[in-house]
Amino acid sequence: MMSKKKKLITFLCILFINLIAAFSMYQMVFSNAALTLRSASEKNTLIQLFYSKDKSFSEAESLKTEALQTGIVNTTNVTVSSDSQYIRVDFGDEKSEVVIEGLSVSKLNANVDLLDYITEKTKKHNCKIVDNQSSVTVLTTGEDPYFIIDLKKPISSLMQDTLMIFWGLITAVLCVVADVLMWFGIVRNLKDISLIKEVKENRKLIWSLSKNDFKTKYSGSYFGIFWAFVQPIVTILIYVFVFQVGFKAAPEGDYPYVLWLIAGIIPWFFFVESLINATNCLLEYSYLVKKVVFKISVLPIVKIISSLFIHLFFIAFALLIYVLNGKIPQIQIIQIGYYCICMIALVLSISYFTASIVPFFKDFSQIVSILTQIGMWLIPIMWNKNMLAQQFHWILKLNPMYYVVDGYRDSFIYGIWFWEKPAQTLYFWGAVIVIYAVSMTVFKKLKVHFSDVL
Repeated sequence: MMSKKKKLITFLCILFINLIAAFSMYQMVFSNAALTLRSASEKNTLIQLFYSKDKSFSEAESLKTEALQTGIVNTTNVTVSSDSQYIRVDFGDEKSEVVIEGLSVSKLNANVDLLDYITEKTKKHNCKIVDNQSSVTVLTTGEDPYFIIDLKKPISSLMQDTLMIFWGLITAVLCVVADVLMWFGIVRNLKDISLIKEVKENRKLIWSLSKNDFKTKYSGSYFGIFWAFVQPIVTILIYVFVFQVGFKAAPEGDYPYVLWLIAGIIPWFFFVESLINATNCLLEYSYLVKKVVFKISVLPIVKIISSLFIHLFFIAFALLIYVLNGKIPQIQIIQIGYYCICMIALVLSISYFTASIVPFFKDFSQIVSILTQIGMWLIPIMWNKNMLAQQFHWILKLNPMYYVVDGYRDSFIYGIWFWEKPAQTLYFWGAVIVIYAVSMTVFKKLKVHFSDVL
């Protein structure tokens, strides 16, 4: 007979494989769409297609083509990501007359004609659009002529067909997971649920220790907790100076680089500080670890809550900066609370492993610190993911913190709800569950020896 522990490990492995499969299917169905342009002109005219999710059109997300002389129709195809919400069609600086006989977006077997979405309200610059029923004629009248099409409605129409395919695949995966769940009786095997009970029973102690930890961390200095807020602010100012002033980083759409940077770097600051503090919690509270009656499993939680105080301040600070710049966040800002919970769950899952190793190998805390420094550059916090080829974006998304950083920017800037990313959400929580299960297994194996080595 298979032991309960082996059953649990087997289930988690199968669950993780299914989550990766679901993530891959999501990428296949939703990540790529084909944009097709069929054009002709009275003379050779350069055309450039841009696509973006926030009107931050860049050369990295564009394709150059030509509308050839009258009588010859040129067909151009470009692959765009599923989160592209706008396309911009630019024409050469010379005055010209371009006939667009086809402009469509397609995915799998579904196709939407974008010419139907070109109206008088379409945003235009130095060009005039004449509707010819089956085609449109673009008359350019000056320098930098272009028009922009909002893809929200066309993509929504397109998804009506592909959504059924997607949910069919997801349903199949969920059925497999449900069967495995019932077979192994996972509810009876999840003994780590006891952590929730411990937190509930010791909530007053946890809160008291968290407040005391926050106060005493800087109690020996003249300026006290003032330093907790100054260091991250100075770090942000340095990055802004280096990238925006030094390297002249381009704004992200209508948002200055500094606002885009703040939205991504604030969650990372919390992740790093809480992880490092939680990693060293057993060393710092060694006098409590040696007490038999004390529940040492709550110590990482104490450190995370202590770091959360500073994080909440920086969320308020970020909101103030956005308002002062005239960029009031949309209603989606309320989901910051959800992403905070995501980050706490991720840090907690990792910290039980890292905290277990440090009492036996104290250098491990330095290794964790170095890994967090490297990790900052593996996530597009200070650089745009579009600098990387589209086909490699899935590698970035394998990192659970990518989901959180991207979520903060969705909340502050892009106005995207977390449920609009079902596969990424599913993958994130699946990864957290697996990491937590491994970490708690290590923690329980080693905790009987903590008092001996501390």
